[in-house]
Parts: sequence; C-alpha cells; structure tokens
Amino acid sequence: MRAARLLLPLLLLVAISNGSPTQDQSAPTRIDITQHSEPRDPWDKMTGFARSIGWPLTVVLALFLFRNSINKIVEHVGSTGGEISIAGLGIKLPYAQRASIDDDVLLFKSADPITITNDSAKTTLLKMLRDPGTREYVVINLGTGKEWISSRLFIFALMLQRMKSIRAIVFLDGSVPKFLGVANPDTVRWALAQDQPWLEQAYLNAYASSIFYMPGASFVVSKYGALDPQVAENVVRNFLQNVRANAPAGGFGGPVVPPETRDWVVLGTSTEYGTWLTGAELQKLVGEGFHKETIVASSDRKTEAKFLLQCTTQYVARVNNNGEFLSLVDRDAFVDELTSKLVSRLELWRPSKGEST
Repeated sequence: MRAARLLLPLLLLVAISNGSPTQDQSAPTRIDITQHSEPRDPWDKMTGFARSIGWPLTVVLALFLFRNSINKIVEHVGSTGGEISIAGLGIKLPYAQRASIDDDVLLFKSADPITITNDSAKTTLLKMLRDPGTREYVVINLGTGKEWISSRLFIFALMLQRMKSIRAIVFLDGSVPKFLGVANPDTVRWALAQDQPWLEQAYLNAYASSIFYMPGASFVVSKYGALDPQVAENVVRNFLQNVRANAPAGGFGGPVVPPETRDWVVLGTSTEYGTWLTGAELQKLVGEGFHKETIVASSDRKTEAKFLLQCTTQYVARVNNNGEFLSLVDRDAFVDELTSKLVSRLELWRPSKGEST
C-alpha cells in the first residue's frame, strides 16, 4: 500500500495533465473508471505475480500497466467546492483546521510580562489554554519584525502544540501580511532553543516548579500530552517570570541569566531575555524545516489538484495571486484518499482465490 501511495501522485499528475478537454462546468461532474481495452492480457501476466509478491505491489504494477487509462480515471476535476468526483464518490481538498486566535490572545506576543503573570489578567495565551478541542495549525503574523519576541514565540509554539495538538505554524510577514512559510512547532521550538538556550532552561524550570507542588496529581490529561489548564497557566506565568531580567528568585530553578548580552526587548518597566523576530531571521534559524510550497487559488480545481500533487510536504499553503494566505491543505490526506478510492476500484479487477489463470 505504501508503494502504491508513492507511485499514485505521479500517475495522477500525468492523468490530470493529459486528461480530456474541460467539460461544461455547469454539468454534474462524474468520473467513471474505465477498464483497459484489453484488460485480461496484462492482468493474466500479473496474477501469478500477485500470489507470490502480494497484492500491494500488484496494485503498483497494475497502475503502471494501465497508465494509459489513468487519464480516464481523473478526466475532470469539479470547479466548485474543491471536490473531485471519482466514480461518483466526492473527494474535497482536505483543509486543515485552523486555531482561532482573537486580538485578546494576541496581546500575549508583546504584553508587559507583569500584566500576564498577574492572576487577574483576562487576556493573553492563558485564555486559549482553557478552550477545549484540538486544531491542526495556527497562523502567526511576524509583521515587519516588531510583532513577536523570541521568548513569546518559543513558549507559544510549545504550549499550543501540547495543549491543542498543533501540527503546523503558518508564518506571515510584511506590512501587508503575506505567506512566508510553514514549520512544525517542535522545529520552531528547537531552532529558538539552539539559538537562545536559556529559553529551554527557563521552560524546564517553569515546568518543574508547576508540578513540584502537585504531588500525585494527574497533571497530564490527554494522550497527546495536554496539561491540566491550571498547570498550563502556571507554566506560562513561571516561564515569563524566569526570562525577566532582575526577576525575584523563587520556584523550582528560578529565573535564568543568559551567558551573553543581546539587544533585549523592553516592555513597560520590564526587560525580557528575548529578541524581536523578523521573518528573514526566523527562516534562517529554522532552516530546512521551513517549508514554502504553495498552490494558487483558482476557480479551476483541476489546476489546484495538479499543483498539489507536485508538492512534497504534508501541509501546503493555499494563497491568492498576491501571495496572501487563504488556507492550509493536508496533501497527505488528499493523496491517501485518492489512493484508497483508486485501490478500491482496482480491487474489482482482483481475481478471486478460486479463479484459474
């Protein structure tokens, strides 16, 4: 099955590129899988193989031998709803679920740490940590470099992954926000920790301090590692306390002192051991883990599907002609569903155990 999945995108890409002319867009879209004009000859040669090497590889061979008929499988891609119809079964472009971040939550990126660590604070990331449910990705706008501090992005990425099971962060930048790239939260965390190692130390101290006073408590409340919301809030507050310059000692491990001096960010009356991040700086830090593949939104879903199949990363940004971000598409889910539908049709051609060759 894995081999079939690897080969299918290439074959489908050829099919979409060489398919029949575009049909009337107002007509219902239906695609029927048509057998090869002489299906028995190549199939007969393969049945012996099927018994000895297994069905998954046989599927791959079938895809190759029937490659000239693949363009009949994907003759047309629907122009509405992002849906492809294969043998009457619709497949929509699988848009990932975005985590909604309101203005109150975004105050976290640059608010005075004293305000955030105050128990009466009703805004910031702490509000989001209590909301139920998981999401696949979050969008962060770096603007022109005075929007996000390294320390805030570090704990934001780390805690959203843990509390919301976030799998991707979409970054925008510029005075008019445009798509910059996509990165895994872990990749962002470790890139920042490698460049500013005191951030990881501050987090570990904050985490240890938050659970030290809860002996025997079930502070992990999900199979993906989510913390009890109160513990999560304490971790964030303790972390911000630990990266403040001249912060009072307290808790398990306590504040950190970087071994070097940088252009630290001053917020209100506090100096924080973090730096402003530009898109170019973050991209350099993350390196190969920063993915920039896109598909341009089009009324012709056939074109979108074609370019999606040419991509190689799991998450691909869908943008408009100006490069502004619209949505995130899960390419792996798209290919998996296409593979499943195609293989289910090929199963119709699979010989029964009692059929002779």
